[in-house]
Amino acid sequence: MESSDRKEEQGYQVYEEEHAENDNQMKVYMWDQGAQPQLMASLSYPRRVLKISLGQQHALMLTSDDQLFTIGSNSVGQLGLGDVVDRKCLTLHPYFEQLDTAYIAAGSCHSACITKQGQLYTWGDNSLGQCGVGLDPFLTTPVKVSVCSPSDLQICSCGGDHPSVIELVQVACGQAHTLTVSSNGQCWTWGQGCDYGLADDDDSDIARPLCVNELADQFVTQIDCGLQHNILVSYPRQDPNQKEDTTRQRRAKTDVNINNSKSATPTEIKRKISRSGSSNSITSPLSASPDIYAIDFALSSLRQQSDSSLDTTEEFIMVETKQRSSTFSDLMQRTTLVWTWGNNTYGQLGLGDKTARHIPCAVESLKGVPIKKITAGGYHSIAFTSDCQIYAWGCNSHGQLGLSGQTSLIPQQVELSVGIDQRISSVATGENHTLILTFATNQQNQVYRIDSVAKKKKDTYANITVPPEDYVCAIASNYGQSCYISARLENHPIQKILHELLIQDRVLYCQIATAKKNILSPMKQTEYWKGVRSINGGNCIRKLFETFEILMTQLDEFGDKLENILATQDYLNLNLTFIEQNSLLNIYIRYATIFLDALAVDIITKCANSAWQSNEITIAASSELWKIINNYYKTLPLSGFSSSLKSFASEYMPKSLFGSISSKPDSVPNVKSSGFKETAKSHETLLEEVLYLPLNRLKYFIVVLNDLVQSLGDIPSSDVTEKVSKQLNNLSARWKSLATSLNDGYNSANETKRFWRDCSPKLRDHLCIPQLRLILTTSKKNPLQYSKAGRYTNHNFILFNRVFVRHHTNSCFVCPLTTLWIDPNEDPALTNSNVFTLITPEETLVLSASSPIARSEWLNAIQQAILSSLASSPYSKLQKRQYGGSILPQYRYAEYLFSSGDYREAKYLGWWFVGKLHGHGEMRWNDGRNYIGQFKKNLFHGLGQYTTPVNHNQSEIYVGEWRSGKRYGYGTIKFANGDEYIGFWYQDMRHGHGIMKQGTVTNSNSSFYIGEWSCDSKSGYGIYDHKGKRYMGIWANDARNGEGIVITLDGIFLAGSFNNDRLVGNGILLTDDRTKFVGEFSSDAILSGKGILTFPNGDRIEGSFSGKWGNSIKINGSFIRQNTADLDEERSFYDMLPSPSELSSEESNYAVNPDKKWLALFFQFRLEIGAHRGEIDPKSAWNNITDAVEKLRNKPASVPSLPTSRSSQSITSIASIGESDITDSDVDLSVAPDIKGTDLQALVKYLSKAFDDPSHPIGRLVESLVEAFRYSYLGIAANHRLLLPHAVGEAKSIIQRLYESLRILFPDLPVDGEVVVSNSSHGEEHLDAQEAVSSISLLHPLVLPRIYPPLFTLYALNNEQEEESYKRKLRRLAKYTDLILMKKLGINKKFRLIPEKDENGEPNECEDCVHYSHAISTLQQISTMFSPMQKLLIVKDCFSEIFKAVDTFWNDSGTLKAMDDILPVFHFVVVRAEISQLGSEILFIQNMVDDSVLLGELDMMFTTLQ
Repeated sequence: MESSDRKEEQGYQVYEEEHAENDNQMKVYMWDQGAQPQLMASLSYPRRVLKISLGQQHALMLTSDDQLFTIGSNSVGQLGLGDVVDRKCLTLHPYFEQLDTAYIAAGSCHSACITKQGQLYTWGDNSLGQCGVGLDPFLTTPVKVSVCSPSDLQICSCGGDHPSVIELVQVACGQAHTLTVSSNGQCWTWGQGCDYGLADDDDSDIARPLCVNELADQFVTQIDCGLQHNILVSYPRQDPNQKEDTTRQRRAKTDVNINNSKSATPTEIKRKISRSGSSNSITSPLSASPDIYAIDFALSSLRQQSDSSLDTTEEFIMVETKQRSSTFSDLMQRTTLVWTWGNNTYGQLGLGDKTARHIPCAVESLKGVPIKKITAGGYHSIAFTSDCQIYAWGCNSHGQLGLSGQTSLIPQQVELSVGIDQRISSVATGENHTLILTFATNQQNQVYRIDSVAKKKKDTYANITVPPEDYVCAIASNYGQSCYISARLENHPIQKILHELLIQDRVLYCQIATAKKNILSPMKQTEYWKGVRSINGGNCIRKLFETFEILMTQLDEFGDKLENILATQDYLNLNLTFIEQNSLLNIYIRYATIFLDALAVDIITKCANSAWQSNEITIAASSELWKIINNYYKTLPLSGFSSSLKSFASEYMPKSLFGSISSKPDSVPNVKSSGFKETAKSHETLLEEVLYLPLNRLKYFIVVLNDLVQSLGDIPSSDVTEKVSKQLNNLSARWKSLATSLNDGYNSANETKRFWRDCSPKLRDHLCIPQLRLILTTSKKNPLQYSKAGRYTNHNFILFNRVFVRHHTNSCFVCPLTTLWIDPNEDPALTNSNVFTLITPEETLVLSASSPIARSEWLNAIQQAILSSLASSPYSKLQKRQYGGSILPQYRYAEYLFSSGDYREAKYLGWWFVGKLHGHGEMRWNDGRNYIGQFKKNLFHGLGQYTTPVNHNQSEIYVGEWRSGKRYGYGTIKFANGDEYIGFWYQDMRHGHGIMKQGTVTNSNSSFYIGEWSCDSKSGYGIYDHKGKRYMGIWANDARNGEGIVITLDGIFLAGSFNNDRLVGNGILLTDDRTKFVGEFSSDAILSGKGILTFPNGDRIEGSFSGKWGNSIKINGSFIRQNTADLDEERSFYDMLPSPSELSSEESNYAVNPDKKWLALFFQFRLEIGAHRGEIDPKSAWNNITDAVEKLRNKPASVPSLPTSRSSQSITSIASIGESDITDSDVDLSVAPDIKGTDLQALVKYLSKAFDDPSHPIGRLVESLVEAFRYSYLGIAANHRLLLPHAVGEAKSIIQRLYESLRILFPDLPVDGEVVVSNSSHGEEHLDAQEAVSSISLLHPLVLPRIYPPLFTLYALNNEQEEESYKRKLRRLAKYTDLILMKKLGINKKFRLIPEKDENGEPNECEDCVHYSHAISTLQQISTMFSPMQKLLIVKDCFSEIFKAVDTFWNDSGTLKAMDDILPVFHFVVVRAEISQLGSEILFIQNMVDDSVLLGELDMMFTTLQ
């Protein structure tokens, strides 16, 4: 609520809110040039002023609740209230109450604001187009400005694509023009003509936004307008179309930074730059080069705490990386630039002349200067830097530059003596004056004015009177008006603490900025620095310098946030979240780590000596820095808590560098104005202390955090205070941990540095890397030798924080502590032994100390070092336990590079157990060999992949099982030439069932073998394809030996006995045209001896034959003609089909017994379940199956999976069709099922899932059998009709042997052939025969769908001619109508389903009626079933549909039907169903189903189908 109580003071009425008299009020004071500040507004908490922008005679004010207030002259509507009536008191702008204002700017007589949605509104004077919405003279209400709209793209031709809606973040107003910048760093301007860079030679005004094309390759971060000139800050963008996601962050920065009355600071942009590459990939600590960083062991606990809580985009990862991040280089390359253009009458562009510029020009003298704020006055410009320096240029007629002379054409640094207890915080410019705000240590912030008033007093500046109870937060100025915003100085404890912290932050920043300018930057220009990368530790010092600059950016940003908190009084609602942000802590951790690394390798001393010798660092610069260091403690505000600070500093901070806090450091020379002569020693100390300077802040920051926690005790307790207190305590503990680790790390680094200086050069060159810290070494005090060392043998043992070293003359053995074990049998507490044993991956060290006490000291040091190294390892999170206490883990995950033995020059990363490779890991050799998989006792053991390069682009890859370092079990190998073997191995040899593919499909010499192997040779049953010929038979010693058949692409079928790869003795030869030869052979297709040659027409020749089939053959014998009386030309279709006996004709007598095929697959299954040696307890077998399933399912993701059958994958969908009604997703294959052998339904559910799971031994067996069957009977050479009996016999054998294998696991299964009724509860639709538990009922529905495609293809080929005859008859019968066909088939009239009379009482012929449609569609489904029992069910259902149709038509369901009447009807249904390959379907059922099943009604129905 706003009060009506207002007072008039110098033309303005004071705006006061209710409760504005409380202690938390915020006030706004304004004054004109030469006058004293007068109160303009008083706001009550929680409303706070965020920004004030002043025009010539009006002002805008933005508050923390996103509301806009206006006051002053309104002659042309510059207040935007819809009228031209002046306002003497602040007035809430009604237009923006619901729009959430984010940014404001006031020009001479016009105004602008940006909402949080990025939309720009302007109002007021528009006579010169300065509002950007046309040329209306003036606007009394806000109007939305369209920037680069799609309909005006020709104006916005900046290059690159523009979004349809431009999101703006900043705006600035001049006398008659306006400037704005978007979230992607692009700049637009409009208003009065060419003097302001809007046109080249045209005085016309620009009334619409015009993109500044010249800055298309720049990302603009700040803007401001003078009366007739512009100034902005940018950095080069890498991509002109790049758009950075910094909109919200930069706007938030602008909203709260009330010190920046004209523009936002660049710290947010710098922060984003510093974060851009901080998410480095974590790699092994030993895989990187020695000069790449890992966090020091003393800081490891802190890093672990940080890792769990940090945002990954903010975190600086403190581990080694293989590739250098782009963070630092990007930051160094993004140099800030200051650009100016417009009127230059007084040199306000800073370009060295007074020539006006129509396009932006860079101010070269400010290139790279860390600009915190830029501001443009009437005819002068000011740049304020992050190190609190002011650069001024332009008109100085009123002394507004703080310099001598009337003008300054280039930026000059302004020297202002505001006292050592004050720091410049912000600047603002008016038309002829400059305003400065300083923050003082006593919280009495001061406002100074630089103008003619101060000049008359012969001073650089004049002090503006500020009430002692006011805490000035921000200033603003423009034209002749000025103002400051203040909060009541109520001595709030948190305010005092934060204010002192801000002062310290600014002091520290200025100190390290001076150090960078005088020490670091000159050093980086030396010749030594150009080659520093090649020096040991060179990367370390380079990264230290870069991180030093990153730390400067972080401190600058932290200070800005502190200013914002103090200015907006957010501390009143305990908004201290900025302190908890991890970016500053992380960069401190990083900087401390790199500093200690550089200190340890003594690179700081080397750089200092080089710089001193090159005279790059002047004595004057060194003296200035010595003064900073000498006076460091004088800047600390110790009045309130000096005792606690001293206590902490004495306990936690290194004393060897700076000594006690209460006295001047002894190591720092006393620098006087004369008589001080710099030495190399002082130079070394200077550089070290300069680099240590930022770390001095740690002790002060920790005390501040503790005092903040104590101050919360004075605030009434609440959930908020408890939460904030807990957060601050946690943060304090982390900073304290850093300080403690820094203290320990500093001492350790110094000790390590002394060790490197004293050791031998060879040892130093070999081991001196930044990560190492000395812990213990062999000396007179701590001697250590081999237990049985010779008299003159002298070894030096050195314990570092990361490695254990054995050094002897010219040899050196280095073992990482992560792979060092103390013998588990060692007892460190033994008091009667000097000997202990250390185990490394390559050797066991039996060592002897000088005494039991020395032995205990060495063991304790080694144990603690190992624990610390494991905890700081990047793989520590992989461990299942925390490394704490005194127990060393024997099972570890670590990396190691072998230097000898079988793994020489191989790098291993993985699991270990007491010095042995054990568990999952990866091994890489320098020659390109690689193994990833399981290890056991230093050997490949388990699943793994081994890659052996053959040449630069070809490798041999094995994926599979290993045992004791050799291929053992199932696996696949791809050879470099493209050959591939998939199968079983034994002792690195192909052994068992396997597939060998050689060459490619297009290669004429390609071959393929699937079958059994023995000791790398084909042995047993196998199938071999080569050059168009396929052999299916027995092998021995890589040659055909035994029964077999040969099929060629020419259609020749050979069967017989082979010896030494040749067909010899009696055999049979058949061709596609049914020519057959039975007799003696001497080789493949070479006839040699007696035989009978039978022609397709039945004629034959009996005698002796000699020659190769297909060429000339010599015959000596008798010709016998077939008796034509034996031929029957009128055979029925069924009579033409071969009988089961014909399928087992004489050519099958020469083939391999089906039970001898694929023996290796069944043996491998028995081997996996433990039944290969005979009988086994089913429980033990199931335990082996469970172990096998868990082994494959729980393997690490990086371990390659076992190869699966490619051919079986292609029939998954076919198999699933036949099993869709029996699968059960709830079946758990990892446990033994509780299923009785007579529960058919439960067995089918379990097996249906097991068959589909390649991790289950049963699934792998079925998958391999199916693959073998498909390879046997698919393909061009395999599509031979004579293979049908072989395929049928093999299918039956597979099902029978698979059933016998299952009886091992399910002993209740009956012997095949016994009739045992299932105790499952099936539905009525199942056949009674299917209720009997047998191989048919159990396995046919599961196995036959998988082998159905090749099997049924052979049936179709075998019956090809008969099928054509059948189709011709069907086509002839299809021409008849149903009625005519029924009459021809002799169907009883009652079963024709036609009424005797129609509706008129006439005889009904019904020529077009469709009959028995359901029965026909049911019978057509026979082709969609894959097992014979399922097909028989279809036949049964078809008969049921016939009965149902008759009963329904005549409404006579109780009458029995004679089969003599039904058979013709069924004949009719078969004809109308037109089933393709019906003969093959009948033979399939007949061959695969035993006669014991085809009994009774089922047998009659099947016979009817035949």
